[in-house]
Amino acid sequence: MSVENGFKTVTFYIDKGGSAKTTNTFNYVKDAVSTRNIKALVIDGDRSRNLTNVFGVNGDKTIADLFKSDGEDFAIYPTSDPRIDIIVGDSDFTDEGVNIRGASSPYLVLFTWYSMNYQMLSEKYDLIVIDTHNDTSIVTSNLIAVSDIVVSVTTPDGPSFTAWRNLPEFIEKVKTKARNPFTKETVVDLKLGLIANNIIFYGNNVSAPSKEFLSLVENDEHFLGLIPNRPIFVSTLLEGKSIFELVDEMPIHKQQKYQNLLAGVRGIYAKINAMLE
Repeated sequence: MSVENGFKTVTFYIDKGGSAKTTNTFNYVKDAVSTRNIKALVIDGDRSRNLTNVFGVNGDKTIADLFKSDGEDFAIYPTSDPRIDIIVGDSDFTDEGVNIRGASSPYLVLFTWYSMNYQMLSEKYDLIVIDTHNDTSIVTSNLIAVSDIVVSVTTPDGPSFTAWRNLPEFIEKVKTKARNPFTKETVVDLKLGLIANNIIFYGNNVSAPSKEFLSLVENDEHFLGLIPNRPIFVSTLLEGKSIFELVDEMPIHKQQKYQNLLAGVRGIYAKINAMLE
């Protein structure tokens, strides 16, 4: 969903759990507000609510309430970071939980909410970042439909690669279903990005499974880069701080060993930002 001269939406999605999708969502938005000096809204569409929990927000109104009310009943909460607000997640955010099939336009609930609240959103935010659940439900399709960029975080395993290969077919389905009821044209207009995550190195050498995986994805036109398997990256959600904040808090002599990692991650996120221009 392209909004001329207004906010843009980056959505992190893959139909497979355990890929560090939420970890990248969190680190990306923290990096974006810091390096670009912007204000962002996070929408937690993952039933695990990990993003809501890491921001430490307890809200009575959730993403499920927004969908149950066709966008009429919602709340946006501040986080501990004044540059980031959030619509909190809900374990009941499923097709059945929000009765999405009973909506007048099941695939356009979030698109309609965007349209109804365009002025407010464009005045308050430069960026909206969405974390999805790892499924192909109608509620998840709604999150895809409003995206300018969908970033798929993959890991070096067969199911993850299969999920990436199946993504274009899913997006085509969303395009078909998410049509403007007046013009009959699809509202979906997005770009794809691919992050290879959890790549295992032994010294300067890549492990055999990771090497084989990279041979499949590195030449993909959507490939943004790789992120090595490093405990500090995994710990960001546990600490509630981005990898950049964690390293910045270290003594100077310890920071040096993470500089290549930080540069690589920030380089990937910079490519996502460039795709928004």
